[in-house]
Amino acid sequence: MPKSLLALAALGAALVVSPVLADDDEQLRAAQTDLRSARDHLKTAGKEYGGHRRQALERVNNALQDLDAALKVAARKDRQEEKKVQTLDKKIEHLEKQKTKLDGQ
Repeated sequence: MPKSLLALAALGAALVVSPVLADDDEQLRAAQTDLRSARDHLKTAGKEYGGHRRQALERVNNALQDLDAALKVAARKDRQEEKKVQTLDKKIEHLEKQKTKLDGQ
């Protein structure tokens, strides 16, 4: 398979995967919103419920920290993917220039 086709296939794969990952990020952000709402409700609940309200509040806070960490990892991976796409774009441009030179000979 010619290198230009390989580069185009890799670029296509990157472009297909990126929106899927973005959708996952949106799901995590929605979960954060829901957990913040749950945390607010737990904070305003008047009773302790035998320590279970406090324990639930701790668990919600831990889940929010986990989601923050997950989104940081996703952002880092997004930046890495963007660099890969930029590298592939440069390679495609180089291959197209090479092809133009060869076609002109």
